[in-house]
Amino acid sequence: MLEHFKSSESQIEKYHKSALRDLKIAADSNIPEVSFRFCYDPC
Repeated sequence: MLEHFKSSESQIEKYHKSALRDLKIAADSNIPEVSFRFCYDPC
């Protein structure tokens, strides 16, 4: 079951920066498994 909760602006900014970092790592990698993990793993 999903729960709705309010995120603060600072939390959203941290998640956004983390996502951008992960996408950059995935884009820069020549190893398909690294790209897959950084794009699709939720952790």
